[in-house]
Amino acid sequence: MMEKTISIRKRWRFDRKGDLFLLILLIILTASQISVFIPFYSQAVTLLFTTMVLLFIDGRYFRSIPFFLLMLYFLVVFLNYLTGDNYFSNVLHVFEEIGNLLLPSAVFYYVMKTGNFKLLNALVIMFLLYVLYVTISSTIIEIVNPGIIRYTVVYAQMGEFETVDKYLRQGLSSYMFPHALPIIIPPIVMGIKNKANTKLQKNLLIIMLAVTLYMIYLSSVAMALFLAFFILVASIFVKGSTRMKSIIPLLFFGAVIFIVVSIMISNGLLHNLSEIFSDTAFGSKFEDVERTYNSGVASGDINARANKYKITTEALSGHLLLGSNKPMGEHSSFYDRLGSLGIIGIIPYVWFLVMQIKITRSYIPKECKVYYFLGMVAAFTMLALKNTSNWHTWSIFLLFMPLMIILFYNPNNQQS
Repeated sequence: MMEKTISIRKRWRFDRKGDLFLLILLIILTASQISVFIPFYSQAVTLLFTTMVLLFIDGRYFRSIPFFLLMLYFLVVFLNYLTGDNYFSNVLHVFEEIGNLLLPSAVFYYVMKTGNFKLLNALVIMFLLYVLYVTISSTIIEIVNPGIIRYTVVYAQMGEFETVDKYLRQGLSSYMFPHALPIIIPPIVMGIKNKANTKLQKNLLIIMLAVTLYMIYLSSVAMALFLAFFILVASIFVKGSTRMKSIIPLLFFGAVIFIVVSIMISNGLLHNLSEIFSDTAFGSKFEDVERTYNSGVASGDINARANKYKITTEALSGHLLLGSNKPMGEHSSFYDRLGSLGIIGIIPYVWFLVMQIKITRSYIPKECKVYYFLGMVAAFTMLALKNTSNWHTWSIFLLFMPLMIILFYNPNNQQS
């Protein structure tokens, strides 16, 4: 049962002026393949403009506590920028930092406060269709250029942004998009398990689950693939009727995974996996894990990541309260923000997330809260271990994932 009553709009058209315009702007922000065709496109400007459109449609969010906390966070980040911060060194970066949090938070607030299920349906369908499109187009491009999704990062580091844009115009997924996809696995699995959904709806969700997992595999993002596997199995076995019944299977599954991985490493099974996946980026990952486990010393890519975390640790040393203007390792979104802003500066950021999660959970049916928790685990794991604080991660976690849970639990938009 829904914990908050939502009035349902029954007309098959957008009920508020500007909803279609808002949807189009969100599509442009989500689909990098569209934005590259727009001359002088700026994500920061688009975020700001879309926020102003939402303010014109419904301004209630801009009187809420999350908005107030984000303005405090903006003040902290902007002051850091003015004092020569190395991490927030560009004013556009400052506005993107706030916009990536503010816009999905505000859109979710707007949809739920107005009971605008027409827009809810449109947002979820738009997002899933985009996942399907980008997976198909990326597969075609990867056949001709194996490993190109991952290699676009190298092009960007070399300053060859025109090459990256060329592939995006062809329909290639951005490298960061698959990192965020494990977040949507819990609501999809929940929808498949939900008896209220028809056989057709369940079959479509099974297809979307397969497409999502394949997109992650195609991108050769090892961390996202391992995380997706964990979240998938946990989502399958978890039960959402009571808190205790939800937690016990998760703890049991975590223990089983730890034991299985330890046995695999000790028996040399990871070496066999590395040979099976030798032609992919996953092969080297298995080798790094095996060498690190056997030697007790970080090896390969694991060592490279550890060194990046060490850079942030050294910058933070002696500046724990107010942060440091020294360069960060830029491989952990959470840790880098702590290093740049310090404990005091990061308080509005953490407080905003706590309040946003609290507000979102109030709209999630109690039977589904465990799936929201698993989505949050996926998002926060990536943000803690990777530099994935971007539009894809925050829009999926703050907007699309909770909307998917609400829709897949209540597929016919019936008042609960």
